[in-house]
Amino acid sequence: MINGIGDATDKQTLAQAYIKAAKTYYTQAEVDAQIDFHHMETGQSILAKQPQIIAAFLKQSLPDDTSDTEAQLVSFYRRCRK
Repeated sequence: MINGIGDATDKQTLAQAYIKAAKTYYTQAEVDAQIDFHHMETGQSILAKQPQIIAAFLKQSLPDDTSDTEAQLVSFYRRCRK
C-alpha cells in the first residue's frame, strides 16, 4: 500500500493499481471509448490540463498550504504521461 503521493513513484505499480480500480467500475466498452477519446485532439487537451485543474480544486478544498501537494501532483502526472 502507498502511504502518500510522494511514495507513488513506480509507474508500473501505479498502472496496476489504476487498472485494478478501473476494472471494478468500467466496462470494456467504456475503456475503449476513453482510449479513443484520449487519442483525439480534444482528449489530449483535457489530459494536458488535468494537473492544473486538480491543483485548483485542491486549493479550494484543502488547507491553505498545499504547495507540497501541488508540486507532487505535477510531478506525478508528468511521470504517468511518460
